[in-house]
Amino acid sequence: MNIVQIVSGKGVNGAIRHCLDLTCELARRGHRVLLVHAPGAWVANGPLPAGVESFETSFRRRLPEFRRVAAAFRAREIDVVHSHSSSAHFFSVLLARAYRFPKVATCHMPFFQPHWWWNDRVIAPTLATARFQRWFNAVPARRIDVIPYFIDGVRLQPARSRDVVRRELGVADDDFLILCVGKISARKNQALLVRAFYALRQRGIRATLALVGGIDERYRRKVEEALRAGGASDDVKLLGLRRDIPDLLAASDCFALPSEREVMPVACWEAMAAGVPVVLSDFGGVREWLQDGEHAIVVHRGDRAALTDALGNLVADPELRRRLTAAARRKIASEYSPDACVPRILECYGDARRQRLGWSG
Repeated sequence: MNIVQIVSGKGVNGAIRHCLDLTCELARRGHRVLLVHAPGAWVANGPLPAGVESFETSFRRRLPEFRRVAAAFRAREIDVVHSHSSSAHFFSVLLARAYRFPKVATCHMPFFQPHWWWNDRVIAPTLATARFQRWFNAVPARRIDVIPYFIDGVRLQPARSRDVVRRELGVADDDFLILCVGKISARKNQALLVRAFYALRQRGIRATLALVGGIDERYRRKVEEALRAGGASDDVKLLGLRRDIPDLLAASDCFALPSEREVMPVACWEAMAAGVPVVLSDFGGVREWLQDGEHAIVVHRGDRAALTDALGNLVADPELRRRLTAAARRKIASEYSPDACVPRILECYGDARRQRLGWSG
């Protein structure tokens, strides 16, 4: 099959990471993939596997650009277009409607937007997201496929040892290293994690917190306030954007994500697949996928005391950490592996093509 994966963000987030993983997995399975992206985008900066072609667009909704992109799709005999982020959704749904390409979109974040109704198929990673699409965007249930993100454990193999990475970070051998990966923003709520971390330190626990991701400037002051309240020590490390996430996971003792709002955070799935115990807040459809105390520790959103207690319990109980990671790895392997999810995405593509041929709205 000749498939377009189209994503508009220039940086990296869960939607972009999923788009790249899907692109590589489809190519591995023998499909030809055209990866459409903005100029200078992160998604195309690294090496791409055989069978993947990179293609740039400005995403300007202008007739000359639509014609240029449509001509590229036709020359490659594209069978289906799959979009992954807001500008890509708008651009590609207009393109698909005008030039009659079968169109699939994955809802990585539920927003009220008119374009959703015009997709041939909508992929919702969770049941909660599917309900949102039905209730707020009026997408008929018959056009929605609930397919979770998948995680390829092979990609998460570290290139460096735990000891080497911890030495580079300046983390002592006996420190409990807590990792959080994601844009530092109000939605991810890292300021709460910083305050919980300092409360943990006040209990006499030796720990280090590493925050990975770019920072939303609108949120910077809140993070700085949380750092000052805790003494602004070197125990909290702001690492910025990194490409060595597997190495950081291998060096960590715990992964924490206190988000206010998410769909299905790829970073949490990566941590579980890598064998790192996870603490996360009860955002979105988290209880659809994880059982508190079995696969992860789930705390109420915004509850600093509960977050501190959960981290403290992991520090104090190695057996709890072992049990959580073993159960989480089994769940990832059985329900969220490429073999469990990608065939369902391919079925969705087939449905989109059949629906486009006889589409009546």
